[in-house]
Amino acid sequence: MNKKQVREMGGIIRMKKAKSRIGLLIISMLITLMFFSIPSPIAADVSSATIPRQVVLTWQGSTQTTMTVTWRTDERLPNAKILYTSNPDADIEDYQEAFGSSETFEGTAAWINSVELTGLTPGTEYYVIIPHETKEERFKFRTAPENPEKVVFIAVSDLHLNGTDTKGRERRRTVMRAMAEENPDFVIMVGDLWYHNNGGINDSDSVNASVDGFFDDLHQALITSDGRRIPVVPVEGNHDGMKSFVQAGQTPAKENAPFFYNRFKLPSEEGCYVLQYGPDLTLIGLNSGHSADSQGNHTAWLEQTLEQYQSSEWIIPFHHAGPYPCYRSLNETYETRVRTNWVPLYEQYGVDLVISGHDHAYKRTYPIRNNQIDYENGIVYIGDGGSVARLREPDLSRWYIFEAAKEYNFFKLTMTQEEGYSMLYVEPVFPLNKALVATPFYLMSSNDMGDVMRTEKELTLSELNDEGVVFANSINLPTKGFRNTNITWHSSHPDIIAVDGTVNRPKLGEENVIVTLTATITKGEASVTKEFKVQVLESLGPEGIGMWVSKDTKEVLIKGNYEFLGSNEIALLVTDKTGNIKYVHQKSRDALGQFQFSFKIHEDTMGEEYILQIGARGREIPYETKFYLTTAATDITVRSVVFSNSLNGEPINRLLPDENTYIHVSMFNNTEEDIDALIVAALYDSNNRVIDIVMEKEDVAGNELGNAYLIIPPVDGIDLDECFIKLFIWDGVSSMKPLAERKLYNVTNLSE
Repeated sequence: MNKKQVREMGGIIRMKKAKSRIGLLIISMLITLMFFSIPSPIAADVSSATIPRQVVLTWQGSTQTTMTVTWRTDERLPNAKILYTSNPDADIEDYQEAFGSSETFEGTAAWINSVELTGLTPGTEYYVIIPHETKEERFKFRTAPENPEKVVFIAVSDLHLNGTDTKGRERRRTVMRAMAEENPDFVIMVGDLWYHNNGGINDSDSVNASVDGFFDDLHQALITSDGRRIPVVPVEGNHDGMKSFVQAGQTPAKENAPFFYNRFKLPSEEGCYVLQYGPDLTLIGLNSGHSADSQGNHTAWLEQTLEQYQSSEWIIPFHHAGPYPCYRSLNETYETRVRTNWVPLYEQYGVDLVISGHDHAYKRTYPIRNNQIDYENGIVYIGDGGSVARLREPDLSRWYIFEAAKEYNFFKLTMTQEEGYSMLYVEPVFPLNKALVATPFYLMSSNDMGDVMRTEKELTLSELNDEGVVFANSINLPTKGFRNTNITWHSSHPDIIAVDGTVNRPKLGEENVIVTLTATITKGEASVTKEFKVQVLESLGPEGIGMWVSKDTKEVLIKGNYEFLGSNEIALLVTDKTGNIKYVHQKSRDALGQFQFSFKIHEDTMGEEYILQIGARGREIPYETKFYLTTAATDITVRSVVFSNSLNGEPINRLLPDENTYIHVSMFNNTEEDIDALIVAALYDSNNRVIDIVMEKEDVAGNELGNAYLIIPPVDGIDLDECFIKLFIWDGVSSMKPLAERKLYNVTNLSE
């Protein structure tokens, strides 16, 4: 299933409205004025108790071909009837009639009248009259198009108020009017619309006042300036029923929340349903445990539903209690059950966005997957219901909170279809504090070409480093991409890299090969290609190390892959069979991810054995091998070596474990040329491993005596009884040509 990328956009982006021709605008205004101003001669009930009020639009069936109109009267209507037409110029006599039911329920004085219109034309504006002799109700609505290129909808929650809260009522109407000003296609209401269960507010009068206040405000405010009523898509919250939390086997939803399920005509009376607005937008309303158990059957239903609607570009569940709250504890019952039962399904079936309420604040999370932040594949959770009810202070320290605020808010969501892509733009709106700016964002999905392009963008070969070098013996060449796109491969050198990803390296000493791997990505008629330039290095043996030794030039060449050692910093040590250091150096990997050492061993005869070790930071056991050359050196003669406890101090006969040990080396240059000598003292443990190395440079004139001083610092944590010191004199650290015979000293008896 698709997974959308989250894009941040600074500031609030306002879309420019398209300009209309003046003539068309005037005609449209005249038609609207005629429709909403001319009284009809229709005979109807004359009683004021049958005046239509509290009109609500919902969907019980297809958003393209149906619409349910519900309204309240104070007395039963003998005929619940509406008149409707798609022709704004039609005479009253040409309007179609539709009939429904008039019913009431225990605990209310209201009569609920509802008519479901069916067989409507998609993407069409309909004009409606609810007849009454003295005060008929006129409005219009719009069905969903078959393939909408743009959908605008609102998400809001926690509109509940005590019926006597006059300041709150005005605040709610302000919020609703602000929603209507956005001209949405519909409004999602994520629970807690009134008080049916709230401590002491359980008596019928209070409940009816709270419910009537909500529907009166909805009737007055949730209508556009040109008279279009906006359908609502609600789910139940914990205050919308008699019990705030139920479990399996308890009171059925309609019985527990009669005001909600009698006054909202929905596809289901259990609180869980699906609405599709066109083929690309799937909305899943869920009951998060308020009149239906959020486990068991409803979880099973959710999984079946998510699987059924996999072809939809956008899948958006909405429910009152969310899994990642901004105020309440993560461990509360609602939140825990949603997170435990539903979130794994959201992640499994490619949910794009989740909307919730309950906490009375504005909230947006980071993209989340597997209970951690995941920018590539995570789900964004928005909402938390800071719409009208008493606001709460969000906890901004929680790891998943991207943004949150103690502010009244709703969300405006805009889905647009572009060539190759579908985009869902999510904008926080603060109608009572318009100066507040939050961070809008958008999610992206795609059609066949968009799927192919998304695959091309995201396709990588993880076995390649930044320079395109492959060190592994095979490359994973995927055959499937984003949303089931197909991937086939072609290799410019199938003998080096086969189309199944097998790597066959050139032989040791042969040139590296650059292979072009071409991926062809297809879905339906859409197709793109993507190339990868892969550098295949020569075979360096099973351990990723290659060695060349020239017996003629006495040159040694070492090459290797840094991946073998697991570090960018590589150290090389060469010793003879008795532990004398012949070469030591450290290097970083090169642009190809390799390292290389080249050096000479300056010897006179053949047959000497040498030990080569390659190590890296963090590697416990170094790579080790042997090779053979020769040994000898007489340029400098060491006259004396004196160990002392200070510079020019008294001689000592063992290494000092707790303080510096000073070494005075006296040497004679046997040649006519000045020699820039490197004097090296290396401390070894009983296993012939180097513990410490100290070095000092000394310029010794031809046929003259020279002196050098070295300092060995204190040794901590080492048993010195089996340790020894080797003294070397080289021409430098690069070539390490021996200039004198090495000297060996036992640290407990510092004599040769």
